[in-house]
Amino acid sequence: VGRGVARVEIVDDAKQCVKNDAAINVVTSLVRNPSFEATAAGAFPGYGDILAWEGEGNRGLNKGDGPFHDNGAIPDRLQVAFIQGSGKLRQQITGLQAGKNYWLQFAYNARNCCGGTISLSVRFAGEELATLDVTPVLGSNPYRTANVKFVASADAGTLEFATAASGDATVLIDAVGVVQRDDGNVVVMNPSFE
Repeated sequence: VGRGVARVEIVDDAKQCVKNDAAINVVTSLVRNPSFEATAAGAFPGYGDILAWEGEGNRGLNKGDGPFHDNGAIPDRLQVAFIQGSGKLRQQITGLQAGKNYWLQFAYNARNCCGGTISLSVRFAGEELATLDVTPVLGSNPYRTANVKFVASADAGTLEFATAASGDATVLIDAVGVVQRDDGNVVVMNPSFE
């Protein structure tokens, strides 16, 4: 129903012993499955659907030992999303306030393989917010991070990551967040700890 803590009491209708109730911590985030952990990475090489994200092209999930995640340190938890070649990942974002300032934040990297080049275009509600030429960070260095500011024109819109590849190239994405921030706020990654 909302952010906070709820307590669920299990009633024993079947005359069976129920010793405990369940505590549920409800958190809200504008981005669903922001670090791509809600779906297990598929069988090698990791192609597959990602919970809460739609897409086009070759896409899926990799853990640290996946073939597409071959460099850099995974920014948040155990998995990253990948888009191999030209493709898209998108989801509908709701709960915005029209006219308010927002930050779209995410971590990104490229696979260190195969000689191709790739760019990443970030769009919200049909408007292009940024285009990045993506190159590998190499070794165990941290992924690059982006902080893209936008003003919501409505209470909802589609967030889209689109790649354009020349040859065989792959983008890796993790730790996606959308947070409302006012003018003058200092840029920090994940300022609302979502």
